Amino acid sequence: MDTNDWLHGLTDGATPRQVADKTGLSERTLRHQLTTGRMSVENAVKISVAYGRHPLRTLIDFGVVDAAWAQVPDIDAALDLATDDKLIEQLEKRLKRADAVGRAELFDTPISELPSRHGGKDNLETSSTFTPECSKNESGVADDDDDDGTVRDFDWAPGTYAADSTIDEGKAREERGEDPID
Repeated sequence: MDTNDWLHGLTDGATPRQVADKTGLSERTLRHQLTTGRMSVENAVKISVAYGRHPLRTLIDFGVVDAAWAQVPDIDAALDLATDDKLIEQLEKRLKRADAVGRAELFDTPISELPSRHGGKDNLETSSTFTPECSKNESGVADDDDDDGTVRDFDWAPGTYAADSTIDEGKAREERGEDPID
C-alpha cells in the first residue's frame, strides 16, 4: 500500500500541513514519513481517527491486523451497543436452544443468586456457584454438537483435574523392584 495514496484518499487530498493541523502531528514528521513511505502505525491511527475512519480499518490497511478480525466484534463493546430489545431477543434464543437440548436448568438460578462476574468474587453473603454441565449423549459422552461457542466460567480447584492419566513411571518402577534411575 502506498502511504501517499492512502493519506490522499482518506483526507480528500488535504495537504500535509492541513493534516498536521487537524491531527496535532508534527508537519515535519508527517512529510518525512510520506517521503520515505513508512508511516508509523501510531500516526496512521491518529490520522484515521481525526478523519472519522475506524482505526481497525487502518490497522488492516497497514498489515498490522489480519482482515479476519474485522468480522470479530469485541464482545463487551457489542453488548454495550446492543439495545435492551436485542439482548432480550438473544436471551430468548438461548433459553429456547437450552430447553431444546435439555439444558434449561442452566437458566434456573435467580439473578440475585448469581456471583458477580466483574470482580471475580461473589458479592453475596452466600457462595452459590453457577456451573453449567456439558451436554452428554445416550452413552454418557460429551456431545460437542450442542456447543454454542459460549465461554463460561467454571470453578477449578488444584488437584481437581489431571493433565493426563499416564502412570508415574518412577513409582511404577519402584513397585516392580526396578532401579528408578534407569
